[in-house]
Amino acid sequence: RLILRLVNGRGQITDNWLPPAMAGYGKSSPYPYSQAMARKLLAQAGYPNGLSTTFYSDNLSDDPRISQAIVAQLDAVGIHATLKVLDANTWQALVMTPGKAPMTWTAWYQDFPDPNDFYEPILSCASAVPGTFNLAYYCNSKVDTLAHQLKVTVDQASRLKGYPELDRMVMADAPIAPVFNSVYYIL
Repeated sequence: RLILRLVNGRGQITDNWLPPAMAGYGKSSPYPYSQAMARKLLAQAGYPNGLSTTFYSDNLSDDPRISQAIVAQLDAVGIHATLKVLDANTWQALVMTPGKAPMTWTAWYQDFPDPNDFYEPILSCASAVPGTFNLAYYCNSKVDTLAHQLKVTVDQASRLKGYPELDRMVMADAPIAPVFNSVYYIL
């Protein structure tokens, strides 16, 4: 909610990968907000005292303020991140180089009105290479297989029914933490 206030309410908190206005959306809410659970999961992952890292942001628009809010929220659960705000070109070169940016804030803007646009370019094994926006280098062959099946399914109604399952698979792996879906006003 804090982040939405920072962007003057121009968004919706998200509960999964696809935005709610996208065909194929299916509400899943796999991760309820819980600082206690986050600390418990950090301890189970081998970080009982938390961890320290660097969080990178570009300097465009609302991104530095959003990044500051995320860093504060991470700190509340034991992830102590130093924020580094870079000019957009330097940031992009850094985050697209494997191993250089442990954490970052970025946005994905839909290129075309199809749910596949939220998977293939940024969550497929083919996109898990330097120079793409698969910044987590995420690759799950089961996700790839289902995404491809959905992409080539001709019957639109049955195709769209498969996207909530694809979304649950990605969210279970948690390669990326979706934060909010932007709302744009054009006058």
